[in-house]
Amino acid sequence: MAHSIEAPKSTLRNLVDALQALANTINSENPHIMITQFVQVPHRFDLSVLGIAFVYLNWHVEEKVNIILKDSTPEETVQAILEREIAAGTAKKKNSRSINIVRMTRMIEMAKIVFQQIKINEGPDSIIDPMIAAYDQVFAPYHEPNAKEEVHSKLKEFCPPKSTFFNTILKGDENLAQEILGNYIAASEVVIKYIQDVFMSTEVGAQLLRQI
Repeated sequence: MAHSIEAPKSTLRNLVDALQALANTINSENPHIMITQFVQVPHRFDLSVLGIAFVYLNWHVEEKVNIILKDSTPEETVQAILEREIAAGTAKKKNSRSINIVRMTRMIEMAKIVFQQIKINEGPDSIIDPMIAAYDQVFAPYHEPNAKEEVHSKLKEFCPPKSTFFNTILKGDENLAQEILGNYIAASEVVIKYIQDVFMSTEVGAQLLRQI
């Protein structure tokens, strides 16, 4: 069953709000992640506003959102999807919903690492080194050498200057930048750990975390 989700809002604050809502639910007496709530996180920020290099990435994220939502029920959780696909023997299939949940979680993690490394008012006007470091930590272990070299090359060619990057994603919240980045880091850590714990609770889920 397909579900409608809110139109993308191109500010980091909106993305952080969605992450914090997930973290609050995880820290409640009934910890869980509804899949319709989970996909709101990447959908709250339109990556294409960062320039042409991010248009494809934005399309890639949208594709994963559509795959994850396909055949989902409104009340379905991340854990329920994983368990259902394991029972059906489809969790390891290419583009399964479980695989795409892991990949989207890694996108959240990559952004977290970038924000941890960037000093907004210090250093060169560049985000290339933090982006490459985050990619190397999160995605590179699962890519072939040629793919890694291509990603490095594209990041060096197309990453916007740091000032442009933050002016674009903050949109009027510049004086709250450090607070917003800190909130993203804190909330994302809760969400990432929860999803990793859900997957590590099953043998198949643990295999997916090692293979993707």
